[in-house]
Amino acid sequence: MVLGVLLATPVLARLGESMAECHKRYGRPFSTRTRGNEAVCRYRKGDYDVRIVFAGGRAAEVYYNRTAGVRLSQRELDLFLKVNASTSKWTKVDQLAEWRAANEGKEDDEIRQAELMQDMATFFLWSRDDAKAEASYDREQGILLICDAQRLVEEEEVSKEEVKPEDLDNPLGF
Repeated sequence: MVLGVLLATPVLARLGESMAECHKRYGRPFSTRTRGNEAVCRYRKGDYDVRIVFAGGRAAEVYYNRTAGVRLSQRELDLFLKVNASTSKWTKVDQLAEWRAANEGKEDDEIRQAELMQDMATFFLWSRDDAKAEASYDREQGILLICDAQRLVEEEEVSKEEVKPEDLDNPLGF
Protein backbone atom coordinates (compact mmCIF):
# COMPACT_ATOMS: atom_id res chain seq x y z
CA MET A 1 0.00 0.00 0.00
CA VAL A 2 2.78 2.46 0.87
CA LEU A 3 4.41 1.91 -2.51
CA GLY A 4 1.10 2.62 -4.25
CA VAL A 5 0.72 5.88 -2.34
CA LEU A 6 4.32 6.73 -3.13
CA LEU A 7 3.80 6.22 -6.84
CA ALA A 8 0.55 8.19 -6.79
CA THR A 9 2.33 11.24 -5.37
CA PRO A 10 5.33 12.52 -7.32
CA VAL A 11 7.89 12.61 -4.52
CA LEU A 12 10.66 11.24 -6.63
CA ALA A 13 13.17 14.11 -6.74
CA ARG A 14 16.37 13.34 -8.57
CA LEU A 15 19.93 14.55 -8.23
CA GLY A 16 20.80 17.01 -10.96
CA GLU A 17 17.28 18.39 -11.43
CA SER A 18 16.91 22.16 -11.67
CA MET A 19 15.01 24.19 -9.12
CA ALA A 20 12.31 24.86 -11.75
CA GLU A 21 11.89 21.10 -12.34
CA CYS A 22 11.55 20.49 -8.60
CA HIS A 23 9.07 23.35 -8.20
CA LYS A 24 7.02 21.84 -11.03
CA ARG A 25 7.14 18.40 -9.38
CA TYR A 26 6.32 19.57 -5.83
CA GLY A 27 4.75 22.98 -6.12
CA ARG A 28 5.87 25.93 -4.09
CA PRO A 29 8.35 25.06 -1.30
CA PHE A 30 7.10 25.77 2.21
CA SER A 31 10.57 26.95 3.16
CA THR A 32 13.40 28.44 1.13
CA ARG A 33 16.67 29.78 2.43
CA THR A 34 20.02 30.55 0.96
CA ARG A 35 23.47 29.86 2.29
CA GLY A 36 26.20 31.37 0.20
CA ASN A 37 25.52 30.56 -3.44
CA GLU A 38 23.25 27.64 -2.56
CA ALA A 39 19.49 27.43 -2.05
CA VAL A 40 17.76 24.98 0.27
CA CYS A 41 14.10 24.28 -0.50
CA ARG A 42 11.73 22.19 1.61
CA TYR A 43 8.68 20.64 0.07
CA ARG A 44 5.84 18.62 1.50
CA LYS A 45 4.10 16.15 -0.76
CA GLY A 46 1.58 13.78 0.77
CA ASP A 47 3.19 12.06 3.76
CA TYR A 48 6.72 13.09 2.77
CA ASP A 49 9.07 15.97 3.45
CA VAL A 50 11.69 16.48 0.77
CA ARG A 51 14.56 18.90 1.33
CA ILE A 52 16.74 19.72 -1.63
CA VAL A 53 20.03 21.61 -1.64
CA PHE A 54 20.64 23.32 -4.96
CA ALA A 55 24.25 24.09 -5.86
CA GLY A 56 25.04 25.60 -9.22
CA GLY A 57 21.30 25.59 -9.95
CA ARG A 58 21.01 21.80 -9.68
CA ALA A 59 19.92 19.40 -6.94
CA ALA A 60 23.13 18.30 -5.22
CA GLU A 61 21.57 16.80 -2.06
CA VAL A 62 18.12 15.29 -1.66
CA TYR A 63 16.72 14.37 1.76
CA TYR A 64 13.57 12.25 2.09
CA ASN A 65 11.62 11.52 5.25
CA ARG A 66 8.05 10.82 6.35
CA THR A 67 6.13 13.67 7.99
CA ALA A 68 4.57 11.62 10.77
CA GLY A 69 7.88 10.39 12.16
CA VAL A 70 7.33 7.00 10.52
CA ARG A 71 10.53 5.40 9.25
CA LEU A 72 10.92 4.76 5.54
CA SER A 73 10.25 1.16 4.56
CA GLN A 74 12.74 -0.92 2.59
CA ARG A 75 10.46 -0.60 -0.44
CA GLU A 76 10.52 3.19 -0.15
CA LEU A 77 14.31 3.22 0.25
CA ASP A 78 14.68 1.00 -2.81
CA LEU A 79 12.41 3.24 -4.87
CA PHE A 80 14.12 6.49 -3.86
CA LEU A 81 17.50 4.96 -4.63
CA LYS A 82 16.26 3.60 -7.95
CA VAL A 83 15.04 6.98 -9.22
CA ASN A 84 18.43 8.45 -8.26
CA ALA A 85 20.47 5.71 -9.93
CA SER A 86 20.72 7.44 -13.29
CA THR A 87 22.08 4.71 -15.58
CA SER A 88 24.05 3.19 -12.72
CA LYS A 89 23.24 0.82 -9.84
CA TRP A 90 23.39 1.23 -6.06
CA THR A 91 25.50 -1.11 -3.96
CA LYS A 92 25.15 -1.34 -0.19
CA VAL A 93 28.44 -0.45 1.48
CA ASP A 94 30.12 -3.14 3.58
CA GLN A 95 30.87 -0.82 6.49
CA LEU A 96 32.84 -3.44 8.40
CA ALA A 97 35.17 -4.12 5.46
CA GLU A 98 35.69 -0.39 4.88
CA TRP A 99 36.39 0.18 8.57
CA ARG A 100 38.93 -2.64 8.63
CA ALA A 101 40.72 -1.22 5.58
CA ALA A 102 40.83 2.27 7.11
CA ASN A 103 41.93 1.01 10.54
CA GLU A 104 44.41 -1.69 9.62
CA GLY A 105 46.49 -2.57 12.65
CA LYS A 106 44.09 -0.78 14.99
CA GLU A 107 41.45 -3.53 15.24
CA ASP A 108 41.98 -3.84 18.98
CA ASP A 109 41.11 -0.18 19.65
CA GLU A 110 37.90 -0.51 21.67
CA ILE A 111 36.83 3.11 21.15
CA ARG A 112 37.07 2.81 17.37
CA GLN A 113 35.18 -0.48 17.48
CA ALA A 114 32.44 1.11 19.58
CA GLU A 115 32.13 3.97 17.08
CA LEU A 116 31.88 1.46 14.23
CA MET A 117 29.16 -0.52 16.03
CA GLN A 118 27.20 2.71 16.65
CA ASP A 119 27.50 3.73 13.00
CA MET A 120 26.47 0.29 11.77
CA ALA A 121 23.47 0.28 14.14
CA THR A 122 22.38 3.75 13.02
CA PHE A 123 23.19 4.06 9.32
CA PHE A 124 22.82 2.14 6.10
CA LEU A 125 25.19 3.33 3.39
CA TRP A 126 25.17 2.90 -0.39
CA SER A 127 27.44 3.99 -3.19
CA ARG A 128 26.56 4.23 -6.82
CA ASP A 129 28.57 2.03 -9.15
CA ASP A 130 29.49 5.02 -11.33
CA ALA A 131 30.94 6.72 -8.17
CA LYS A 132 28.87 9.86 -8.86
CA ALA A 133 26.56 9.64 -5.83
CA GLU A 134 26.35 8.25 -2.31
CA ALA A 135 23.43 7.65 0.00
CA SER A 136 22.88 7.13 3.71
CA TYR A 137 19.80 6.26 5.71
CA ASP A 138 19.68 7.33 9.33
CA ARG A 139 17.46 4.72 10.95
CA GLU A 140 17.05 6.74 14.14
CA GLN A 141 15.90 9.92 12.37
CA GLY A 142 14.24 8.16 9.42
CA ILE A 143 16.04 10.36 6.88
CA LEU A 144 17.46 9.19 3.57
CA LEU A 145 20.15 11.45 2.09
CA ILE A 146 21.23 11.05 -1.50
CA CYS A 147 24.17 13.25 -2.39
CA ASP A 148 26.33 14.04 -5.36
CA ALA A 149 29.73 12.44 -4.64
CA GLN A 150 31.70 15.45 -5.93
CA ARG A 151 29.83 17.62 -3.44
CA LEU A 152 30.96 15.35 -0.60
CA VAL A 153 34.58 15.71 -1.70
CA GLU A 154 34.25 19.51 -1.90
CA GLU A 155 32.58 19.72 1.53
CA GLU A 156 35.32 17.59 3.07
CA GLU A 157 37.98 19.89 1.63
CA VAL A 158 36.16 22.97 2.95
CA SER A 159 35.77 21.45 6.41
CA LYS A 160 39.52 20.70 6.52
CA GLU A 161 40.28 24.31 5.64
CA GLU A 162 37.95 25.68 8.32
CA VAL A 163 39.54 23.74 11.18
CA LYS A 164 42.53 25.57 12.62
CA PRO A 165 45.08 23.70 14.74
CA GLU A 166 44.58 26.15 17.60
CA ASP A 167 40.84 25.34 17.56
CA LEU A 168 41.64 21.69 18.13
CA ASP A 169 43.83 22.44 21.15
CA ASN A 170 41.18 24.66 22.71
CA PRO A 171 37.81 23.68 21.19
CA LEU A 172 35.75 25.85 23.56
CA GLY A 173 37.81 28.96 22.91
CA PHE A 174 39.01 29.45 26.51
